[in-house]
Amino acid sequence: MPTPTLTPTPTVPPSGTRVATFLSYREPPASGEAFKRLSFRERVFGYCTGQSNSDAPRNPFPTMLIFLYLLKGAVYVGLYLGLVRDPSLSVWNELNVKRFILYNVITDAVGMNATNGPLGFRSVSWACFVPLYNFLTPETITAPLLPGIPALRSRWLVVGYLCYLALLLRALLAPTVGAAEVLPPVDLLAAMIPFDFLIAEASRCEHYGYMLFTLAFPDRQWLFGLQCVQIGLWAGAGVAKIGPWFKYVVVNMSCNSPLAPFVPIFLKALHIDFPTDTNPSLLARAMATFGICAEISMGFLCAFGPTRLLGVVLTLGFHSFIFLHLPFASVQEWNICCMWASVTLFGMNEFVIPPTVHPALAAMLIVTLLIIPTVGQLLPSRVPFLFAFRPYAGNWFFAWHMCAPGGAPNSPRSRWQHRH
Repeated sequence: MPTPTLTPTPTVPPSGTRVATFLSYREPPASGEAFKRLSFRERVFGYCTGQSNSDAPRNPFPTMLIFLYLLKGAVYVGLYLGLVRDPSLSVWNELNVKRFILYNVITDAVGMNATNGPLGFRSVSWACFVPLYNFLTPETITAPLLPGIPALRSRWLVVGYLCYLALLLRALLAPTVGAAEVLPPVDLLAAMIPFDFLIAEASRCEHYGYMLFTLAFPDRQWLFGLQCVQIGLWAGAGVAKIGPWFKYVVVNMSCNSPLAPFVPIFLKALHIDFPTDTNPSLLARAMATFGICAEISMGFLCAFGPTRLLGVVLTLGFHSFIFLHLPFASVQEWNICCMWASVTLFGMNEFVIPPTVHPALAAMLIVTLLIIPTVGQLLPSRVPFLFAFRPYAGNWFFAWHMCAPGGAPNSPRSRWQHRH
């Protein structure tokens, strides 16, 4: 039996379909009776590929979003510089570097960074600080790792989350940051993970959490640990992109960029024959190949003395490219953090293996940077995609869930609505 094609027939909407403006999203790819005749797959396909009455793909998002996220990024940097860092010390000083790690854990744990905003897959009215709301609300949905544990938030988990934030804040305000400051929140998070893995995911444990643990070690071991985590993250993310899926990510990100209307010829060239054949062109495949090679190698270029400057420049360009394309899940702060890590960990410091590495640090680096990502790359259904170092690879599990507003009569949300 022949294998059915997975590429739906493109549908060109009628002339007059409104493209995105400064304040408004673009309309769906068709309307009225024409829209009713489209299958659900064709509707999503037409919208996501940016098909409109234009002769090239068009960004479906309002241009205003780029200014919104530029402002959001400026607030993220400004809060750290104005309230968190010690102004009497250089921004590259050890204390300020460690405080920046803590700052990122806290701001992600409360939902200030990733998924905060209209690109976070949430409605406008519920777009901000969603983790903070969920983790403080009993009976919201959890992700327990232990079998037989109800997937509903208990009051003890709410208390644990509050204590976790308090311990992080204590470490952030301490005059020095070491084992006494970072191990209490790390230990509490580890104790909550079996009952709710979501708190670790919201804290970006696969990046900031690993880095937080390395801060417990003295001398230059903490810096070595930070450098290893950053190299491992870059390399793993690059390896995950090796395959037939990543070229579609390049095309989708480029077409969804707010800058897309300024380069219609380039965007059209990313497709074989837009809009008749919207498969990635040779140009898109070449861009995908360059991106894969760059991401795999740039951490090692940063670590190798003669190519350190080249590695830093490459990482800055790589993350600037992602930032300016406004990827969904609104991970702009994460890209800023990676650019900061490139300059701080490699531009201002050489990669040097300490003469002595604590066995706990060595074990942590081997397990989290080698064993878990390897298992996750080979068995993606067994390891969450972030912990498998597969961010923006384009081949994760993905689904749309459409539910009635009230949900099930006895759902936590309906009970919350009834009480309020």
